[in-house]
Amino acid sequence: MSVDVDAVTALGTALASAASAIAVVDPRSASADVAVPGSEAEAALTGLPDALAGAYGRTATGIRSMSRAASASAAGYAGTDAGTAAGFAATAGGH
Repeated sequence: MSVDVDAVTALGTALASAASAIAVVDPRSASADVAVPGSEAEAALTGLPDALAGAYGRTATGIRSMSRAASASAAGYAGTDAGTAAGFAATAGGH
Protein backbone atom coordinates (compact mmCIF):
# COMPACT_ATOMS: atom_id res chain seq x y z
CA MET A 1 0.00 0.00 0.00
CA SER A 2 1.23 3.45 -0.86
CA VAL A 3 0.18 6.70 0.76
CA ASP A 4 1.02 10.16 -0.55
CA VAL A 5 1.82 11.84 2.77
CA ASP A 6 2.15 15.26 1.12
CA ALA A 7 -1.32 14.92 -0.42
CA VAL A 8 -2.87 13.90 2.92
CA THR A 9 -1.09 16.82 4.60
CA ALA A 10 -2.39 19.18 1.91
CA LEU A 11 -5.89 17.79 2.40
CA GLY A 12 -5.69 18.56 6.13
CA THR A 13 -4.59 22.11 5.36
CA ALA A 14 -7.31 22.62 2.73
CA LEU A 15 -9.99 21.31 5.08
CA ALA A 16 -8.78 23.64 7.85
CA SER A 17 -9.02 26.59 5.44
CA ALA A 18 -12.53 25.57 4.38
CA ALA A 19 -13.62 25.24 8.01
CA SER A 20 -12.27 28.70 8.80
CA ALA A 21 -14.08 30.21 5.81
CA ILE A 22 -17.37 28.56 6.76
CA ALA A 23 -17.04 29.50 10.43
CA VAL A 24 -17.14 33.23 9.65
CA VAL A 25 -20.35 33.05 7.61
CA ASP A 26 -23.17 34.61 9.61
CA PRO A 27 -26.54 34.50 7.88
CA ARG A 28 -27.95 36.64 10.71
CA SER A 29 -26.12 39.61 9.21
CA ALA A 30 -28.06 39.31 5.94
CA SER A 31 -30.67 41.90 5.16
CA ALA A 32 -34.02 41.38 6.86
CA ASP A 33 -35.76 42.81 3.79
CA VAL A 34 -36.29 39.44 2.15
CA ALA A 35 -40.00 39.18 2.85
CA VAL A 36 -42.95 41.50 2.85
CA PRO A 37 -43.29 42.89 6.40
CA GLY A 38 -46.20 41.31 8.23
CA SER A 39 -46.59 38.54 5.66
CA GLU A 40 -46.68 34.80 6.25
CA ALA A 41 -43.30 34.58 4.52
CA GLU A 42 -41.79 36.94 7.06
CA ALA A 43 -43.22 34.87 9.89
CA ALA A 44 -41.93 31.66 8.32
CA LEU A 45 -38.43 33.09 7.91
CA THR A 46 -38.18 34.44 11.47
CA GLY A 47 -35.99 31.66 12.91
CA LEU A 48 -34.19 30.79 9.70
CA PRO A 49 -31.04 32.92 10.20
CA ASP A 50 -30.39 31.38 13.64
CA ALA A 51 -30.97 27.87 12.28
CA LEU A 52 -28.63 28.55 9.36
CA ALA A 53 -25.99 29.99 11.69
CA GLY A 54 -26.16 26.79 13.73
CA ALA A 55 -25.87 24.66 10.61
CA TYR A 56 -22.84 26.63 9.40
CA GLY A 57 -21.23 26.25 12.83
CA ARG A 58 -21.83 22.49 12.91
CA THR A 59 -20.51 22.17 9.36
CA ALA A 60 -17.34 24.09 10.23
CA THR A 61 -16.85 21.91 13.32
CA GLY A 62 -17.25 18.73 11.27
CA ILE A 63 -14.82 19.89 8.60
CA ARG A 64 -12.34 20.99 11.26
CA SER A 65 -12.57 17.48 12.74
CA MET A 66 -11.86 15.95 9.32
CA SER A 67 -8.89 18.30 8.99
CA ARG A 68 -7.45 17.14 12.31
CA ALA A 69 -7.99 13.50 11.32
CA ALA A 70 -6.23 13.99 7.97
CA SER A 71 -3.34 15.81 9.62
CA ALA A 72 -2.98 13.12 12.29
CA SER A 73 -3.11 10.42 9.62
CA ALA A 74 -0.41 12.18 7.61
CA ALA A 75 1.80 12.39 10.70
CA GLY A 76 1.19 8.71 11.43
CA TYR A 77 1.98 7.69 7.86
CA ALA A 78 5.14 9.79 7.92
CA GLY A 79 6.20 8.17 11.19
CA THR A 80 5.53 4.69 9.82
CA ASP A 81 7.50 5.49 6.67
CA ALA A 82 10.43 6.76 8.72
CA GLY A 83 10.37 3.74 11.03
CA THR A 84 10.17 1.32 8.13
CA ALA A 85 13.03 3.06 6.33
CA ALA A 86 15.14 2.99 9.48
CA GLY A 87 14.39 -0.70 9.94
CA PHE A 88 15.40 -1.51 6.37
CA ALA A 89 18.53 0.64 6.71
CA ALA A 90 19.52 -1.17 9.91
CA THR A 91 18.91 -4.56 8.30
CA ALA A 92 20.81 -3.65 5.14
CA GLY A 93 23.68 -2.16 7.10
CA GLY A 94 23.97 -5.21 9.35
CA HIS A 95 24.46 -7.70 6.52
